[in-house]
Amino acid sequence: AVGVRGRLREQRFAAEMPLAAVQRRVAPEALRDVVSSRDLPALHALAQLRSVLVHEAWGVSGSAGFELATGIEALHAQSDLDLILRTPKRLERAAAEDLLASLDTTVCPVDLQLQTPFGAVALREWASGSRRVLLKTTSGAHLVLDPWQAVA
Repeated sequence: AVGVRGRLREQRFAAEMPLAAVQRRVAPEALRDVVSSRDLPALHALAQLRSVLVHEAWGVSGSAGFELATGIEALHAQSDLDLILRTPKRLERAAAEDLLASLDTTVCPVDLQLQTPFGAVALREWASGSRRVLLKTTSGAHLVLDPWQAVA
């Protein structure tokens, strides 16, 4: 599965292509230290968070990731910053609350997805204390008690 996109949100298209046709792959982690000269809140937030996110397995996704990977301008003054954090082991809710508090000090909204071995869950939702959270998996979305447990 691939996503083809242009500068605008409405210029997105979901597609599939053979793996052999992929010429370049850039992991979100490879983008966290890429510096842009553009003066935008999302990029300022990224610069601010580099010293806060001490986890080794985090990276940039969304419009900022697209722009940093391709050099094609996709961010604007109202863009949020989308990040991923790979969490092979359970992130306790108290740690999630602390991380969210750090993200909420930036100059623009930050949306961080926790990538568990079984799918992705929004940090904001996991930190909220909700009994069940939405886990996005390859087989669809599921309400779960623990995103680090296999979906039955």
